[in-house]
Amino acid sequence: MNEEELSIQLFKQASSEQGTEVLSWQGVDGKNYFARDIKFRLTSGERIEPDLIIRTSDQIWIIELKGSHAEALSDEVKLCHLKTHLGMDGIADQLKRHTSQPVNLSSIYLAVAYDANDPISAACESSVVHISWEALQDKIRKDGLAKTLIGLT
Repeated sequence: MNEEELSIQLFKQASSEQGTEVLSWQGVDGKNYFARDIKFRLTSGERIEPDLIIRTSDQIWIIELKGSHAEALSDEVKLCHLKTHLGMDGIADQLKRHTSQPVNLSSIYLAVAYDANDPISAACESSVVHISWEALQDKIRKDGLAKTLIGLT
């Protein structure tokens, strides 16, 4: 499965679950007809645009999507860059401004989602959660995305 197919799968899954809300979705083609496109602004003026941001009943997930784990390594660095430059307070403040909803700092998770799980864990960022569609798709379809994500924390 490529990045676009994975993006659509996760968007559809999140959109269909009661109690789960898509806060932002950046379609691979750049067209955002179905959800907002939240951009985080760093103090340097740089913008970081996550592929998917979802809110479950008690968590917010900022997710970058790729076709394989190897391709996701640069996105792990990007998510850490976001956290380093804004801090969790800054991320929460910007999410609150974009969504007009309260944000609990302890409920924000940074993640990469990918289909193919190639074995290169030595280069992974420990603060970024990994969502392997290949390994979790049956569980996600059976138990739901929100419940599966909670199990990853």
